[in-house]
Amino acid sequence: MIAGKHSYSTTKKTYELLNQFFKYYYSNDINNNPMNMVIKPNERTVNEISIYETKDIRFLDQNEIDIFIAECIKTWSTGKPKYKFGNGLVFILYTGLRSGEALSLKWSDIDFKNKYVYVNTASTRKRERDSDMLPTGKFINYIGDTKTKAGNRKVYLLKNAQHYIEKLKELQKPKSEDEYIFSGKNNFPISHRTLYNTFKLICKNCGIINNNENIGLHVLRHTFVSFLCREGVDKMVIANIVGQSDTKMIERVYY
Repeated sequence: MIAGKHSYSTTKKTYELLNQFFKYYYSNDINNNPMNMVIKPNERTVNEISIYETKDIRFLDQNEIDIFIAECIKTWSTGKPKYKFGNGLVFILYTGLRSGEALSLKWSDIDFKNKYVYVNTASTRKRERDSDMLPTGKFINYIGDTKTKAGNRKVYLLKNAQHYIEKLKELQKPKSEDEYIFSGKNNFPISHRTLYNTFKLICKNCGIINNNENIGLHVLRHTFVSFLCREGVDKMVIANIVGQSDTKMIERVYY
Protein backbone atom coordinates (compact mmCIF):
# COMPACT_ATOMS: atom_id res chain seq x y z
CA MET A 1 0.00 0.00 0.00
CA ILE A 2 1.53 3.28 -1.08
CA ALA A 3 0.35 5.20 1.98
CA GLY A 4 2.41 2.92 4.22
CA LYS A 5 5.69 3.70 2.50
CA HIS A 6 5.39 7.32 1.43
CA SER A 7 4.54 10.73 2.81
CA TYR A 8 1.03 12.19 2.71
CA SER A 9 2.09 14.58 -0.05
CA THR A 10 3.24 11.72 -2.30
CA THR A 11 0.13 9.68 -1.50
CA LYS A 12 -2.16 12.61 -2.29
CA LYS A 13 -0.42 13.39 -5.58
CA THR A 14 -0.58 9.76 -6.64
CA TYR A 15 -4.30 9.62 -5.88
CA GLU A 16 -4.96 12.83 -7.83
CA LEU A 17 -2.93 11.63 -10.82
CA LEU A 18 -4.72 8.29 -10.96
CA ASN A 19 -8.07 9.97 -10.46
CA GLN A 20 -7.47 12.32 -13.40
CA PHE A 21 -6.30 9.47 -15.65
CA PHE A 22 -9.22 7.13 -14.97
CA LYS A 23 -11.73 9.97 -15.07
CA TYR A 24 -10.55 10.75 -18.60
CA TYR A 25 -10.26 7.08 -19.64
CA TYR A 26 -13.77 6.25 -18.44
CA SER A 27 -15.33 9.56 -19.46
CA ASN A 28 -17.91 7.67 -21.55
CA ASP A 29 -18.39 4.90 -19.00
CA ILE A 30 -18.20 6.60 -15.61
CA ASN A 31 -19.91 3.73 -13.74
CA ASN A 32 -16.94 1.42 -14.42
CA ASN A 33 -14.33 3.89 -13.22
CA PRO A 34 -12.33 1.93 -10.57
CA MET A 35 -11.57 5.17 -8.73
CA ASN A 36 -15.22 5.34 -7.72
CA MET A 37 -14.36 2.79 -5.05
CA VAL A 38 -11.21 4.55 -3.83
CA ILE A 39 -11.47 6.88 -0.86
CA LYS A 40 -9.39 10.03 -1.04
CA PRO A 41 -6.47 9.79 1.45
CA ASN A 42 -6.85 11.57 4.77
CA GLU A 43 -3.67 13.23 6.04
CA ARG A 44 -4.07 12.09 9.63
CA THR A 45 -4.77 8.49 8.62
CA VAL A 46 -1.81 8.36 6.22
CA ASN A 47 0.54 9.79 8.84
CA GLU A 48 -0.62 7.20 11.39
CA ILE A 49 0.13 4.19 9.19
CA SER A 50 3.07 5.55 7.22
CA ILE A 51 6.62 4.41 7.95
CA TYR A 52 7.96 7.29 5.87
CA GLU A 53 10.49 9.37 7.79
CA THR A 54 10.35 13.09 7.13
CA LYS A 55 13.65 14.41 5.87
CA ASP A 56 15.34 17.25 7.67
CA ILE A 57 14.80 20.54 5.89
CA ARG A 58 18.08 21.88 4.54
CA PHE A 59 18.55 25.62 4.66
CA LEU A 60 21.54 27.94 4.75
CA ASP A 61 22.66 29.44 8.03
CA GLN A 62 23.95 33.01 8.15
CA ASN A 63 27.57 32.03 7.57
CA GLU A 64 26.59 29.90 4.56
CA ILE A 65 24.45 32.73 3.21
CA ASP A 66 27.42 35.11 3.38
CA ILE A 67 29.84 32.80 1.57
CA PHE A 68 27.15 31.77 -0.95
CA ILE A 69 26.50 35.40 -1.92
CA ALA A 70 30.22 36.17 -2.05
CA GLU A 71 30.68 33.31 -4.54
CA CYS A 72 27.59 34.26 -6.59
CA ILE A 73 28.82 37.78 -7.29
CA LYS A 74 32.45 36.92 -8.07
CA THR A 75 33.93 38.34 -11.27
CA TRP A 76 36.92 37.49 -13.43
CA SER A 77 39.85 39.86 -13.77
CA THR A 78 38.14 41.30 -16.85
CA GLY A 79 35.14 42.31 -14.74
CA LYS A 80 32.92 39.70 -16.37
CA PRO A 81 30.76 37.81 -13.83
CA LYS A 82 31.97 34.30 -13.00
CA TYR A 83 28.37 33.09 -13.02
CA LYS A 84 25.94 34.64 -15.51
CA PHE A 85 22.97 34.23 -13.19
CA GLY A 86 24.76 34.45 -9.85
CA ASN A 87 22.96 37.65 -8.88
CA GLY A 88 19.71 36.04 -9.98
CA LEU A 89 20.19 33.21 -7.51
CA VAL A 90 20.70 35.71 -4.69
CA PHE A 91 17.49 37.42 -5.85
CA ILE A 92 15.66 34.08 -5.49
CA LEU A 93 17.16 33.68 -2.03
CA TYR A 94 15.68 37.00 -0.89
CA THR A 95 12.23 36.51 -2.45
CA GLY A 96 11.50 32.84 -1.71
CA LEU A 97 10.28 32.28 -5.27
CA ARG A 98 9.93 28.76 -6.60
CA SER A 99 12.50 28.13 -9.31
CA GLY A 100 9.77 27.77 -11.94
CA GLU A 101 8.28 31.11 -10.93
CA ALA A 102 11.64 32.84 -11.14
CA LEU A 103 12.48 31.32 -14.52
CA SER A 104 9.24 32.59 -16.05
CA LEU A 105 9.76 36.20 -14.93
CA LYS A 106 10.22 38.98 -17.45
CA TRP A 107 11.76 42.34 -16.65
CA SER A 108 8.29 43.85 -17.03
CA ASP A 109 7.23 41.80 -13.98
CA ILE A 110 9.59 43.80 -11.76
CA ASP A 111 8.25 47.10 -10.44
CA PHE A 112 11.48 48.76 -9.34
CA LYS A 113 9.76 52.00 -8.39
CA ASN A 114 7.22 50.48 -5.99
CA LYS A 115 9.50 47.55 -5.05
CA TYR A 116 7.35 44.63 -6.14
CA VAL A 117 7.72 41.52 -8.27
CA TYR A 118 4.53 40.23 -9.90
CA VAL A 119 4.25 36.43 -10.06
CA ASN A 120 1.59 35.00 -12.37
CA THR A 121 3.33 32.29 -14.42
CA ALA A 122 5.78 29.44 -13.93
CA SER A 123 8.22 27.55 -16.11
CA THR A 124 7.47 23.84 -16.13
CA ARG A 125 9.28 20.84 -17.54
CA LYS A 126 7.32 18.03 -19.18
CA ARG A 127 8.09 14.93 -21.22
CA GLU A 128 8.22 15.33 -24.96
CA ARG A 129 5.89 12.98 -26.81
CA ASP A 130 5.70 11.91 -30.44
CA SER A 131 2.64 11.91 -32.72
CA ASP A 132 1.45 8.68 -31.05
CA MET A 133 1.73 10.34 -27.62
CA LEU A 134 4.63 8.09 -26.66
CA PRO A 135 7.50 9.64 -24.65
CA THR A 136 10.62 10.37 -26.70
CA GLY A 137 12.92 10.37 -23.68
CA LYS A 138 13.43 14.11 -23.91
CA PHE A 139 12.00 16.95 -21.85
CA ILE A 140 10.68 20.33 -22.99
CA ASN A 141 10.13 23.52 -21.03
CA TYR A 142 7.03 25.66 -21.31
CA ILE A 143 5.50 28.64 -19.53
CA GLY A 144 2.18 27.96 -17.82
CA ASP A 145 0.16 28.84 -14.75
CA THR A 146 1.65 28.99 -11.29
CA LYS A 147 1.69 25.83 -9.19
CA THR A 148 -1.36 26.93 -7.18
CA LYS A 149 -4.02 29.62 -7.39
CA ALA A 150 -2.36 31.31 -4.41
CA GLY A 151 0.82 31.42 -6.49
CA ASN A 152 -0.56 34.43 -8.37
CA ARG A 153 0.69 37.24 -6.18
CA LYS A 154 2.90 40.27 -5.83
CA VAL A 155 5.94 39.98 -3.61
CA TYR A 156 7.48 42.99 -1.90
CA LEU A 157 11.15 43.36 -2.72
CA LEU A 158 13.35 43.43 0.34
CA LYS A 159 16.32 45.78 0.08
CA ASN A 160 18.71 42.94 -0.74
CA ALA A 161 16.35 41.45 -3.33
CA GLN A 162 16.08 44.77 -5.14
CA HIS A 163 19.83 45.33 -5.02
CA TYR A 164 20.71 42.02 -6.67
CA ILE A 165 17.98 42.14 -9.30
CA GLU A 166 19.12 45.64 -10.24
CA LYS A 167 22.69 44.35 -10.47
CA LEU A 168 21.57 41.48 -12.70
CA LYS A 169 19.75 43.87 -15.02
CA GLU A 170 22.82 46.07 -15.19
CA LEU A 171 24.90 43.06 -16.26
CA GLN A 172 22.29 41.61 -18.64
CA LYS A 173 21.54 44.91 -20.39
CA PRO A 174 18.17 43.68 -21.76
CA LYS A 175 17.04 45.30 -25.00
CA SER A 176 13.42 45.08 -23.97
CA GLU A 177 11.34 44.81 -20.81
CA ASP A 178 9.73 41.82 -22.52
CA GLU A 179 12.92 39.76 -22.16
CA TYR A 180 13.08 37.00 -19.60
CA ILE A 181 15.25 37.67 -16.55
CA PHE A 182 16.88 34.25 -16.84
CA SER A 183 17.03 34.45 -20.62
CA GLY A 184 18.75 31.76 -22.67
CA LYS A 185 18.71 31.12 -26.41
CA ASN A 186 16.07 32.85 -28.54
CA ASN A 187 14.88 34.86 -25.53
CA PHE A 188 13.46 31.78 -23.84
CA PRO A 189 14.17 31.02 -20.19
CA ILE A 190 17.04 28.71 -19.35
CA SER A 191 16.03 25.26 -18.14
CA HIS A 192 15.61 24.19 -14.53
CA ARG A 193 18.60 21.88 -15.05
CA THR A 194 20.82 24.74 -16.19
CA LEU A 195 19.90 26.90 -13.20
CA TYR A 196 20.30 23.94 -10.84
CA ASN A 197 23.74 23.09 -12.23
CA THR A 198 24.87 26.68 -11.69
CA PHE A 199 23.52 26.66 -8.14
CA LYS A 200 25.19 23.35 -7.29
CA LEU A 201 28.51 24.49 -8.80
CA ILE A 202 28.42 27.64 -6.68
CA CYS A 203 27.68 25.62 -3.54
CA LYS A 204 30.61 23.30 -4.27
CA ASN A 205 33.02 26.10 -5.11
CA CYS A 206 32.32 27.97 -1.88
CA GLY A 207 32.40 24.84 0.27
CA ILE A 208 28.76 24.73 1.34
CA ILE A 209 28.47 21.15 0.09
CA ASN A 210 30.89 18.37 -0.74
CA ASN A 211 30.88 16.12 -3.79
CA ASN A 212 28.62 13.57 -2.10
CA GLU A 213 25.91 15.90 -0.82
CA ASN A 214 22.79 16.44 -2.87
CA ILE A 215 21.26 19.90 -2.59
CA GLY A 216 18.38 21.42 -4.55
CA LEU A 217 17.28 24.91 -5.51
CA HIS A 218 14.45 24.63 -2.99
CA VAL A 219 17.09 25.24 -0.30
CA LEU A 220 16.94 28.94 -1.21
CA ARG A 221 13.18 29.00 -0.61
CA HIS A 222 13.60 27.11 2.67
CA THR A 223 16.24 29.61 3.76
CA PHE A 224 13.98 32.57 3.01
CA VAL A 225 10.98 31.14 4.86
CA SER A 226 13.15 30.10 7.81
CA PHE A 227 14.48 33.65 8.01
CA LEU A 228 10.95 35.10 8.11
CA CYS A 229 9.94 32.60 10.81
CA ARG A 230 12.92 33.53 12.98
CA GLU A 231 12.08 37.21 12.54
CA GLY A 232 8.61 36.54 13.95
CA VAL A 233 6.67 37.38 10.78
CA ASP A 234 3.03 36.25 11.00
CA LYS A 235 2.52 32.79 9.50
CA MET A 236 -0.32 33.91 7.21
CA VAL A 237 1.81 36.77 5.92
CA ILE A 238 4.61 34.31 5.15
CA ALA A 239 2.14 32.01 3.37
CA ASN A 240 0.94 34.91 1.18
CA ILE A 241 4.51 35.92 0.33
CA VAL A 242 5.55 32.44 -0.80
CA GLY A 243 2.27 31.59 -2.55
CA GLN A 244 0.60 29.22 -0.08
CA SER A 245 -3.18 29.29 0.40
CA ASP A 246 -2.91 28.55 4.14
CA THR A 247 -0.35 28.13 6.90
CA LYS A 248 -0.34 24.30 7.04
CA MET A 249 2.95 23.93 5.18
CA ILE A 250 4.56 26.70 7.23
CA GLU A 251 3.50 25.04 10.48
CA ARG A 252 4.36 21.47 9.44
CA VAL A 253 7.75 22.18 7.89
CA TYR A 254 9.16 25.20 9.71
CA TYR A 255 7.56 25.24 13.15
